[in-house]
Amino acid sequence: MAEASFSSAFRLCLLSRLPFRSKCAAARVCSAWRDAVNAERRAATALDLSPVASCVDDAVLAILLPLHPALSSLNLYSCRRVTDHGVEWLARHASLESINFGRLYQLTAAAVATLCKSLTLRDLELGGCSGLNLKDDRYVKHFACYLDLDEEGEEDWKRGGAC
Repeated sequence: MAEASFSSAFRLCLLSRLPFRSKCAAARVCSAWRDAVNAERRAATALDLSPVASCVDDAVLAILLPLHPALSSLNLYSCRRVTDHGVEWLARHASLESINFGRLYQLTAAAVATLCKSLTLRDLELGGCSGLNLKDDRYVKHFACYLDLDEEGEEDWKRGGAC
């Protein structure tokens, strides 16, 4: 019995250090590794999808989010196939506290505002989201506190929305 416990503990320790793609490969090795990957996945609090950004779209988010119930941090940097529809899935994932949307060109201010109204975020990265219309006060007021100052230190949007 002690040997089985050690093996499970070792697998979980090893899996916690592997990138997402390697975890998927490990799950295909045998049922013991698949069980370990599933246990690690259910307990995971952070998920970095940026290394597989070209494969991530709204459908992938719809599948992955329910499989990670403890997720509090999500990195979608350069996942350019994620759209407002995918952000709707994120808004339903109440445990999320930190999201990196860097370089998501299709993202709109309306979707980000809806997300901010649905979740209590401590961190939201929006750098390089060129699709955001920062002139529309109806939406920007919901996420203005996450926007960076320009190079001169002045607010580009001239409003101080509360997040």
